[in-house]
Amino acid sequence: MGIQHEGIKEMIWRVLVNTWRCLPVTVRNLFCRLSFAAASEHKDAAASLRELLALHERLEWFIDRSAIRYGGGSHPKHRLMNYHAFFISRLRQGENVLDAGCGYGQVAYTIANAGWRVTGIDFDQQRINRAQERYRNDNLSFLCGDITNLLGENSFDVVILSNVIEHIENREKLLHELYGRTGATRVLLRVPMSTRNWMVPLRKELGMFSYCDPTHVVEYTVDELLAELESFGLRIVCYVVNWGEIWAEAQWHDEKP
Repeated sequence: MGIQHEGIKEMIWRVLVNTWRCLPVTVRNLFCRLSFAAASEHKDAAASLRELLALHERLEWFIDRSAIRYGGGSHPKHRLMNYHAFFISRLRQGENVLDAGCGYGQVAYTIANAGWRVTGIDFDQQRINRAQERYRNDNLSFLCGDITNLLGENSFDVVILSNVIEHIENREKLLHELYGRTGATRVLLRVPMSTRNWMVPLRKELGMFSYCDPTHVVEYTVDELLAELESFGLRIVCYVVNWGEIWAEAQWHDEKP
């Protein structure tokens, strides 16, 4: 019954979208302007802001979807933000790389193309299927499943966690298991900042969810990230702040946690 209900919702949504597309652009723009005007003119300024910020969040979701279509299935952020280059700049010749939580495989593919042997792992079979279809390189392989169940010990030199740990409740356990099972001595991270723009504290002030993704359980300042990693047995080798994110290289201490 649940599946049937979802199918009906999807059908209704498609009808509404197609109807909207049939309207002249000027009419669509007018509806959008009226919607924003109605929200902005609410008597309660706080309520008005909450409504507009909620609209802003929905709009960003649609922009992301359209951006992926524009990029031919790959989000343009990979090309424009150039964080792949940061990861590559921190690698040493001949290292074996694990891209943990590789998603659709863009980062893993770029690094493999640059000459490193890379394994991408993700728990989402659909993402892995698409990565295997889209990205092919003799230096590259993809696996689906739980990282800790799939890996043999002492297999890798470096672990990449690109927009991963902010989704994980027990980050200490994840990092300890990666250290214990992979043989890696270093980890390259990319995480979102909680100070990426002024709307983050505003959303908190208004009692709204402030993270940039509904599945995030944490976002960081630089000091918070450094302190957390240190408490987990890692030290920061270097970091940069870019595009509202922290890109960092961390090294496990000599003793296993």
